[in-house]
Amino acid sequence: MMHDHNSLTLVHETLGRLKKQIRHTQLTRAVAMVLTTALLGLLVMMALDWVFSPLPLWLRWAMFVTWLLAVCVSARRGFAPFMRKIGAVQLARWVEHRHPEMQERISTALELDGQQAGVSVGLLDELRQAASNDAVAVDTRAEVRSVSTTRKWVRPALALVGVLLALITIWPKQSSRLLVRAVAPFSSLGNAGAASFTIQPGSIELLEGDRFSLTIGYSGEESYVALITEWENGQRSQENLTRQGHEFLYELNPVSKSFRYKLRAGRAESDAYSVTVWPVPALVDARLEITPPEYLGLIAHNEPLAEQHSAVSGSRFRLLSQTNTAIEAVQIISQDKVLADVTITTASGINQLDCQWSIEDAGFHEVIIRGKHRLGREFDLHHFVIEIREDLPPQVVLLNPLQKELKLRMDEILELRYEITEDFSLVRNAIELNDDKGKNLTLGQNLPPLVDGSNPPRYRGGSELSVGDLMTRMGGAREFRLRVKAQDGKPSERSGPGTGYSEWLTIRIDEHAESLIRQELRQQHEGAMQEIDKAIQEVRQARERMDWHKEEVKQAKLSENAEKNLTEAAEQLANAQEKINELAKDMQESVHAPLASELKQAAEQMQQSRENMENAPLQDDADQRMQKMQQARDGAEDSIKKLELVKQEMQKDNEKIQDLAELQELAQRQQEVARQAQQLAQQSPESSSKKPLEAQQQQQQQQEQQQWQQQQDRLKEQIRQELAEQPQAMAEALQQQAEQAQQLAERAMQEAQSQQQLQQQAQELAQPEKQLSEASQQALQQALAREQEAIAQDTVAQLDQAREQRSELADQLPEAANATQQAQEKVAEVGDQLANEQAAESANAAQESLEKSAEQAQQIAAQAAQNAEENAADPASQTATNESDEVAAESHEVSPAQAADQAKELAQQQAQAEQQATALEKLSKRQEHVAEALAALAEGNQAEALESLQQAQAERAAELAQDIAALPQAQSSGAMQQAEQQGKQGSAQASQAAEQAGKNLQNQAAQQHQQAQQSFERSAEALTQAAAEMSQAAQQASQQPTPQQQAQASAEDLAEAFYQASQASENAEPQQAAQQAQQAAQSLQQAARSARSQMQGNPSSQNPREPGQSEPSQQPGQQPGQDSIAGERPAEADPGVPPELAKLGISAADWEKIQANLRSDVGAGGASSIPEEYRELVKGYFQSMSSKKSSPSP
Repeated sequence: MMHDHNSLTLVHETLGRLKKQIRHTQLTRAVAMVLTTALLGLLVMMALDWVFSPLPLWLRWAMFVTWLLAVCVSARRGFAPFMRKIGAVQLARWVEHRHPEMQERISTALELDGQQAGVSVGLLDELRQAASNDAVAVDTRAEVRSVSTTRKWVRPALALVGVLLALITIWPKQSSRLLVRAVAPFSSLGNAGAASFTIQPGSIELLEGDRFSLTIGYSGEESYVALITEWENGQRSQENLTRQGHEFLYELNPVSKSFRYKLRAGRAESDAYSVTVWPVPALVDARLEITPPEYLGLIAHNEPLAEQHSAVSGSRFRLLSQTNTAIEAVQIISQDKVLADVTITTASGINQLDCQWSIEDAGFHEVIIRGKHRLGREFDLHHFVIEIREDLPPQVVLLNPLQKELKLRMDEILELRYEITEDFSLVRNAIELNDDKGKNLTLGQNLPPLVDGSNPPRYRGGSELSVGDLMTRMGGAREFRLRVKAQDGKPSERSGPGTGYSEWLTIRIDEHAESLIRQELRQQHEGAMQEIDKAIQEVRQARERMDWHKEEVKQAKLSENAEKNLTEAAEQLANAQEKINELAKDMQESVHAPLASELKQAAEQMQQSRENMENAPLQDDADQRMQKMQQARDGAEDSIKKLELVKQEMQKDNEKIQDLAELQELAQRQQEVARQAQQLAQQSPESSSKKPLEAQQQQQQQQEQQQWQQQQDRLKEQIRQELAEQPQAMAEALQQQAEQAQQLAERAMQEAQSQQQLQQQAQELAQPEKQLSEASQQALQQALAREQEAIAQDTVAQLDQAREQRSELADQLPEAANATQQAQEKVAEVGDQLANEQAAESANAAQESLEKSAEQAQQIAAQAAQNAEENAADPASQTATNESDEVAAESHEVSPAQAADQAKELAQQQAQAEQQATALEKLSKRQEHVAEALAALAEGNQAEALESLQQAQAERAAELAQDIAALPQAQSSGAMQQAEQQGKQGSAQASQAAEQAGKNLQNQAAQQHQQAQQSFERSAEALTQAAAEMSQAAQQASQQPTPQQQAQASAEDLAEAFYQASQASENAEPQQAAQQAQQAAQSLQQAARSARSQMQGNPSSQNPREPGQSEPSQQPGQQPGQDSIAGERPAEADPGVPPELAKLGISAADWEKIQANLRSDVGAGGASSIPEEYRELVKGYFQSMSSKKSSPSP
């Protein structure tokens, strides 16, 4: 089998060589065929381009396409045999066909190879051997050469190559152009004649507006050359150029768009060149971003790049723009100095410019944006001017008062109004005071509101200053100066802050000086009447001048004297009209506001009179001239009558104005007394956090307290007198007192019933059995249950009050409220011994909780007193007495951001804390009595239980007697005096009964209870009678008309003022008395506002602006001038929200969230959730509060 395999191998090797030779021959033939076709086609196209030049472009493309088709057909035909498959048997038969002597042994052996069945093995081996021998004898090269046709194609191909090389060698320029044009019909290459052209500059890049110059050299004989131009929009044009000397010239100036061009002379056509025209570099969508200095707190603004911009010194500028063409470099130049190099980035083929720079020096700066084009030329892309403004110091002007010196009384309220002009950022303003002894004081102020539309920005604000408080702060000085100071936000590294001052205002204290209120009202009344008199005089003089020339007007031409007099009359009418218009404008805000419209009508009549007088000489007819002059005279006369009527109406209001002045002065005196009360409360031993005072100091304080009490009593009587002059106010006060008297009568009757039950129980215990009956035991238990219920209700009321006031007690009182509620439930279930013990335990727990709350309230009150005392001393606002300490003093100004109403809050906190401490102490004492009574019942000791109840009831009786005595009396009432006397007597008898019970003398106690019962019954009857009398008197007063000469003040406010003043006069607690005095002052202020509003014809207005009056929310001891008055008043804040935060619109819910965020870390991490517009405000507020809370309690 190996032998057979080897024999067949020889056959296959021979056939493989034969196949390889055939393939080589086929490939050579195919290549020669394609090459011959391609070269022949190229030469034909070159010849046609040479002979028939210039060929049109379509013909060149047709030849090119035909040539490509021919080459493709030739390649298909030439490579077709090469691509056909040739098998071994096919090759063997081809060889055997050429050599018959082989007798098909090779092909037969190949066909029988691998077939065993039906074939003799020996015979097959012999056949293979013979085939191998035949194959070895075959000469493959000779066999292929004998039938090859390769030479038929190779020879023409070599000949054509030789021809092409010869052409390129002999005519290289022409031949190469013809060859390229043949294979690339889309090329811009010229034909063979292009070598005759010399063209300058050829292809070139220019900028729009440049000049294009073309110089053409041509070696041919044609006298003209055709310039063929194809523009970028596809339009073609042709222009013949004549020879100028040895050259042809062409010029295009200016170029505006790109184009391609070529030249043609006869049959010669040049290469095509391109002229690329770039637009002149310019900025596209350029914007300038201006970022003010950080200290201004202003946001950056982006604006289109213009011819002029303005910014404050230190601002940063950022240029953002695109360009309309490629730019290699851009610089920002000012005054031959490079401010910045521009960063150029390319995105989507568009150049983006971005650069930043800053300018510090004030003035006008010309800025040039200079760019370098890729062609190497520089251009000024934009010129603009930046005005750099210096951050100037604020300018402060006092608007009120206008005088430079004022004589004021101590009880005056000085209304200070001012205007601050600040170009960028007003961050601080204050009031400075000093005296001739070098004492300086600085009072921080709220930032005033911005005047809408003002440019430069103007801020109008004001303060209402208590003259007495200023005098106290200045150490009792009776003459001092004050001015308004304003600072901007310029940092120290910029030589800041800028500070501006108003002119000094000198204040002299004079108790006999006329009040500012009277001065202002007199000016509004008498000053207005004087202006009206002046206007009337001028109008009369103008009318007289008209009368002088009444007949002369009939003539066609006036004399020189008549023209002069009529001109003067017109000027007088114009002056009078201007005065009356200004007076009408001012009068709209005065007490004579309803008459402002009448003044306007008079001014209009003056204007019509003047116009008629001026038009009279212009009339054509004498009668018309006379008619116009008469109309002018009548108009002047009517205006005089109108002004006279206005004066008469103003005279009618004279008494009202005096009454209004008295009411406003009364409000100011009450405000001053309230301020003094606050100072006395801070100095009182109960509220002082310092060591106990010496006897001399205590005696001095007692004298001051007595003097204050006398002042308050006098004010109370003055308010009573004011009520008597206002029937409606008197009716309101009497009706309120009648209702209060009726309520007291009900309480007195309940107290009488309680005393009756105590009498019965005491009598039973006085018996030998010393045992209460079942009914008395039940009554005792019910009395204890009622007392416990009352304690629980009062505790809940204290809790609600603490929550409303955002007091720290709100954290402690819920425990006490729950304890008293549980005690109430247990007491209601008493019966057996076990229930009594449980009730006693619950009552004891409630008493302990109330005692803790009372102790905490005392600590809060002591801390509040200390804070108020420190604020009264006001070391933070005392500035240094020399210039070297001025910087240190600036840092201690009372900042609005920290607490603009700090003094008011401290006063409220102290009064509320002391009031709650007193109330909780009483509740704790009452709860102790209930607990002792329940414990005694649990032990079976009825006498001791009754004794505790008697003590508790005695305290309730004392409270009732105090309330009866404290009831204000707008009119003297014998019934009220009897009720007060009987109440005091009943209270004393109840107290004696409790005392006798403590000595185990129940018989005597029973007698005292009986007498107390009778006293309270008589007191209840007297109170009921007094209520009926007051109600009847109120009804009679309400039916009385208000006197026309009286200013109609708010009845409710006057009644409230009398009630609060009476309470302050009777209250022995300094803080509570101060608070009630302040409330009286607020009510009087509101009453004065309503009276003024009524006179102005605005009865619905509740809060008109009043000169010289403090705000309703102002508290005694408040920092003077801490309430801005310009613009609209802020809405009433939610309870518990600090006023400076409420002005930002913060609600109670927001305030609770802010407290939660900042309580753990003042101004730290929690502040991130607070809006930036009040973050610093809240931070300062909490820092001040935390510093106070961290102070040790006494």
